[in-house]
Amino acid sequence: MNVNILADFQENGQDKNEPHIVCGVSDEMIAGAIIKKKLEDQGCRVQSLTVIDGIWTLEQLHDMANYGDYLDRVNYRIIYLSSEMVEHLQKVRNNPKEAEKIRMELNDRIKKRRSNKR
Repeated sequence: MNVNILADFQENGQDKNEPHIVCGVSDEMIAGAIIKKKLEDQGCRVQSLTVIDGIWTLEQLHDMANYGDYLDRVNYRIIYLSSEMVEHLQKVRNNPKEAEKIRMELNDRIKKRRSNKR
């Protein structure tokens, strides 16, 4: 089985998102453990791992992670959240201004991407 995973992590203090397709595994938790170990071995701090159902290319998965593309067409499951990410999500849930800030940042990314495609 192939498993699509979006990894949210920090590398050298910088937030990053990265898509992965893990081939030949028996389930998504094993795939998640493989990705988490790979990133941690590179010195990264993994914040979350999300499984995306279906057949997608790495480019499409990249666009999901970074620009929100295709999200209206996917089924996903979060299989790992760090305690730091749980705290962050609780902060966002309890603070509408923080949630709006995140929405605006995502909208800016989408606008920049669209202008670069032209």
